Amino acid sequence: MRTKDITNKIINTSIDFKFNYNDENFYITFYSLNKLLYFAQKEMIKKYNRRIIDSEITANSTGPFIEETKEIFYKYIYEKIKEKQKEEIALPPSVNDIIFNVVQQYGSLSDQEIGLLSKREKAYQEAILNKNSNIITESLIKETILEERPYIKTYKK
Repeated sequence: MRTKDITNKIINTSIDFKFNYNDENFYITFYSLNKLLYFAQKEMIKKYNRRIIDSEITANSTGPFIEETKEIFYKYIYEKIKEKQKEEIALPPSVNDIIFNVVQQYGSLSDQEIGLLSKREKAYQEAILNKNSNIITESLIKETILEERPYIKTYKK
């Protein structure tokens, strides 16, 4: 899917969360937008074995980054995006669910918190250390998903 469509939906969903929960922390910046796009990509691959955005995600010093977002939203690098974006197409329910869950889980984190969290991702770590390419590919995400171990709380009897 086009990155712009997914980006607009993430922004609009975060604004909806702000009003639904009366929580200013759900307003996002350009910085956190890139991290949310990464987490949406990861969750889509994990759940449906396909990409949610068609753009490359690179690993740079600030965490996962999508170049295509720069030309549109860079003015919001440290400023909260408070204006809804025009949604040009209706997205499939599976995509809307992924976006809803990602914004709900990560959308209220500060730039610093979501940045640190994204840098802990194994796919990011492997891409940033790769001397040949810093692209966080679909196959790299798939490989690292298989290595993840979910946290399971155990209780003593």
